[in-house]
Amino acid sequence: MRIVDNYLTNKKIQQYRDEAEAILEYAETLKGMEDWTLVVNFTQIKTARNRPNMLLAYAIITEVIQRKLKLSPYVEQIMGALAMGDGHIVEMATGEGKTLAAAYPLAWHALFGRSHCITANDYLARRDSEFLHPVYQTLHLNCDYLQENFGRETRQLSYRRQIVYGTASQFVFDYLRDNTALDVQDLIQQGNNFALIDEADSILIDEARTPFLLSGEVGAEDDQYQLLDELARSLEAVDAPIDVKTKLDTLVTRRTSDHGDCLVDIRGQAVSLTERGFAKAEAFLIERGIVAAGRQWMPEEAPVWAALFAALKAHYVFQKDRDYVVSELGEVITVDPETGRLSPGRRWNQGIHQAVECKEGLEVKGEAREIGRIALASYLDVYDDVAGMSGTAVAVADELHTLYGLKVIPIPRHLPSKLVQHPDKLFATKEAKFNEIADDVEAIHKTTQPILVGTGSIEDSEALSKLFHQRGLHHRVLNAKQNLQEALIIAEAGKPKAITIATNMAGRGTDILLGGSAEHSDAVSEQLVLEQGGLFVIGAERMDSARLDQQLAGRAGRQGDPGHVRFYASLEDALLRQAGAKHMAPLFRFAANPDAGLQGTTISRALKRIQKQKQSMTADARRAGLAQDRLLDEPRGIFLTQRDVVLRTDAGDLLDDLDQVARLAAHRLMSVYSDATGSEGRSAVLEKIKQWHLSPSWAERAIHDYEKTLSVDDYAVLIREFEQWLSFELTARSRSLLEQEPKALKQSMLLGIDTMWQSIVEESDRVRQGVSLQAYVGVKPHLALKQSIYQIFHEALADVPVAQLDYFFEAIEQHALSLEAA
Repeated sequence: MRIVDNYLTNKKIQQYRDEAEAILEYAETLKGMEDWTLVVNFTQIKTARNRPNMLLAYAIITEVIQRKLKLSPYVEQIMGALAMGDGHIVEMATGEGKTLAAAYPLAWHALFGRSHCITANDYLARRDSEFLHPVYQTLHLNCDYLQENFGRETRQLSYRRQIVYGTASQFVFDYLRDNTALDVQDLIQQGNNFALIDEADSILIDEARTPFLLSGEVGAEDDQYQLLDELARSLEAVDAPIDVKTKLDTLVTRRTSDHGDCLVDIRGQAVSLTERGFAKAEAFLIERGIVAAGRQWMPEEAPVWAALFAALKAHYVFQKDRDYVVSELGEVITVDPETGRLSPGRRWNQGIHQAVECKEGLEVKGEAREIGRIALASYLDVYDDVAGMSGTAVAVADELHTLYGLKVIPIPRHLPSKLVQHPDKLFATKEAKFNEIADDVEAIHKTTQPILVGTGSIEDSEALSKLFHQRGLHHRVLNAKQNLQEALIIAEAGKPKAITIATNMAGRGTDILLGGSAEHSDAVSEQLVLEQGGLFVIGAERMDSARLDQQLAGRAGRQGDPGHVRFYASLEDALLRQAGAKHMAPLFRFAANPDAGLQGTTISRALKRIQKQKQSMTADARRAGLAQDRLLDEPRGIFLTQRDVVLRTDAGDLLDDLDQVARLAAHRLMSVYSDATGSEGRSAVLEKIKQWHLSPSWAERAIHDYEKTLSVDDYAVLIREFEQWLSFELTARSRSLLEQEPKALKQSMLLGIDTMWQSIVEESDRVRQGVSLQAYVGVKPHLALKQSIYQIFHEALADVPVAQLDYFFEAIEQHALSLEAA
């Protein structure tokens, strides 16, 4: 099957090459046309969406780019543009001109709707939008970009443009905000037709591990975090062996006492208690009165265990100056794991942020109330077409196809690569590794060759910086603590004798030009760097994913330039400590100098094998997590469709639906009454009527009369009379309110839908925590969760009319009180 896939892909690549060459030939014939003639031809294309028109549009775009940007797109760029126009993800090497290639599919799809370009950060969104603005403007297409500090009105204006650039979080959070709007005029987005994802593998794979959460007001503090922090500190944590990480069933069978109290997988951000650890935790929780003896495994206690695991993660998984920093104001600020940037205002969920605050001795702020959630995979479903581009997509082609249904097309390089890959160097300790890096940097620096050192954490970047200072090596550090200058710093990393330390993929999307940035480069500096072999990239550790290493290595050798890359690793690095240290430690036993490094193809192959093993498990965990998030897709679609109908219906027309809401609410209350035992059902109905500020006397008499016979016919009469009574009360009491506040009914209906959807999300979370614990007694978590969510959804859907009347009757009551006060 793989052979067939490769054959079809190669055939497709050849098709794109033939079409790209034809486009360039036709673009040559357009050089004599005036701009207005090109625009007329371009806008007329929208009359028919077919292949010939797409090729014609691409030819016109090519000519406009040459005129306005003074750039000449080459065959490989247009090949990538064609593949993206067809809804594929393209892999184009660093420096191959992906930004320019993106303009083609964005402009093509903008003819028929709205195009969104999802970028890796706000800086790239603004840069790319402004760079391509002359092209779009000439084609009579308007474009704009989104930024973190934009307000609602500014965002609304941006979304009116045909082409919008922004980060995934900007687009997704605006979508979630729209799903809480109480008036059509409050809607931010104006339609979702085409999404083009820059750095697609990073956004779709690395950043899709957790769903996007939109939070509302903050709840109260919980002293429980202090007690669980005390418990977490008392437990003995050990690194989990690689063969038990992320596999819950294996963890269950192997949680023996010789593993300590807690197994920790730092990179997978997972913890598990051993048998001994569970015994200690149970004793502590019972002794402190947090749970009752004999009920510690009941479903209602799942939040306690979830909070305990959050405390364990805070202590043994999340590290200061790697995963977060503590600001001068005493706030925990998270660090984006893929970019190394600070994320002010973003808080971890599931109690982890509170646990970290407790660990650092800071004020513990209550967990924010979640009012919206969606996984990126689910959000992309709102677009008619999706495409993407990246320099490292082929490695995760299967996963991208499985999760998103997107095919990866590798685009050949415009010029052959001259990058020299040096063998990895392996050391017994991190100290020895850092000393060797400093030695090599010092030696390379004497040749004037520029050096980029990539690290996996802020902590490592600062440790290397300190070591470089001690040796008198002038350098610049790019990490989350000063991310505002990252583009400038990374752009200057190609200057002669430049030494730059950068965390992970900070500055990704900004080209490193040999000799310096486009503004400060000169021919002499460029030639000097070329003669010394181009940029030398040093990877200070092997990351969990080979793609991240490939992205770092791709900084050198761009567009046929020379370049060098070497990676360094130690047995104390996170990847090897979890996976391969015990297998590779014997290599150092017979070394003459234990601090000396080992290198060679055997070492490089061994490290790549460990990475592949780790990647396989994280992919399994990612698929499982997204599969659980997907369980809410169908319920979400039904609720949002219902919500959109109400939102877009005129307030006056909704009055026709008032009787229907009353009937459905009456049926729901009667079903609650009939399903309950004893007097519970009667009490529930009467309490709800009182909550609606209605007299329960009529309902009490009607139910009493029915209970004398309990006949089926009398029950039908009871329901019919209850419907009529509720409808009459509703109509009579709402007349005054609706005369003065005609939108009150619409807002009540929307809030009722939102409330019940929120109950689904919260109840699903509670169940998810519970079913995870059920794995310990042999229940399949995914199946149990699916069944539970199905039941929760149907219960909540039936409760929507009741929730809508909750809000509407409360509005009626408040209106009446205001009239009395007046």
